[in-house]
Amino acid sequence: MFKTLFPFALFAALNVAAIFFVGLLSCENKQQKEPKPTQEKAEASEKISKIEISEFGKVTSLNMKYDKNVINIEFQPYKGNVESRIELNDQQQIQEIISGTNRIQYLYDDNGRQFGILNNGGIQQIMFDYDGENIAAQHTIRGNDTTVSFRYTYVNGLPSEVEIEGKYPYYRKYELTYSDVDNQLSGFNEMILPAETSAMLGIPALYGKKYLRKAVRVDAGAAKPEELKEGYTPRFEVIEFEITRSGKQEELKLVTDGSRQWSAKIFW
Repeated sequence: MFKTLFPFALFAALNVAAIFFVGLLSCENKQQKEPKPTQEKAEASEKISKIEISEFGKVTSLNMKYDKNVINIEFQPYKGNVESRIELNDQQQIQEIISGTNRIQYLYDDNGRQFGILNNGGIQQIMFDYDGENIAAQHTIRGNDTTVSFRYTYVNGLPSEVEIEGKYPYYRKYELTYSDVDNQLSGFNEMILPAETSAMLGIPALYGKKYLRKAVRVDAGAAKPEELKEGYTPRFEVIEFEITRSGKQEELKLVTDGSRQWSAKIFW
């Protein structure tokens, strides 16, 4: 059912390193306006040297080089090494990502809020609706067709519920809970986690002020058997993460999504 979302989400997920770095730049800019940061925040404001993504037991190392408003990323151990180029604007927000023949563009309004992400010349899009500073809804669009919409309810600045409606028809609802660890990516609404997770919960659920800890499906259809067919999306009744910090390392681990073993280690 979410089959049309995966090409966009998968490519965006490959650019995890750039998203982490830009999120940290956001923290660094905020700290300039705040009192002297704690040691933990000071460490977080440093540039990331490497990220290791482990998936199904295979580890991919992402090495970063910085040149003013450009981030060059080398993915290893792919044959010939895959490189991506991330261009930032003067506000250190992602302007576009180029990897081979692929290009993703990011759109911002006059207040600096991200309202759109375009792929393949705009054929695939993600657009956001705001309620104040909160993203009230996310719409995934292919061509002129909205394939799925995510609508969020907020409590204390964090999405507490998400309702997902697709065109097939398709409906699910999740309750969301968060860890007490500050999300370094808050305010940067990119897809960095496995594509299925972003496709199931939408971007805002993963990028609040704190890291998402658990999503539990609560709609009436959660207890009903679902027919296996082409394009079938796994049930994902519970999606759970572990978040740990140690010195200048941070690790996010997806522990109960039911389909893969995934973790990311970030080295400052």
